[in-house]
Amino acid sequence: MTGSWPRPSWPPPPAAEGPWVREPVEQLVAETEGGGGLKRTVGALDLTALGVGAIIGTGLVGLAVYAAYGRTHSRLQRGEGPRAV
Repeated sequence: MTGSWPRPSWPPPPAAEGPWVREPVEQLVAETEGGGGLKRTVGALDLTALGVGAIIGTGLVGLAVYAAYGRTHSRLQRGEGPRAV
């Protein structure tokens, strides 16, 4: 059966760039065999910023949970049921 639409080729050709591009395993092995081991790409300043961000984020989530629990818990203690705000 012939059609006027173009048939896609399978498998699709590899993309030249983008997040889904794969490198050959041989190339990755060759890069690590130099004896240098892993490269340091994250410095002390990066790790400090990551830690501060984690602490602040944890505090914000804890504050939100505390606020939500305080509202619900105080209403339930007074005998009120859950309600939509």
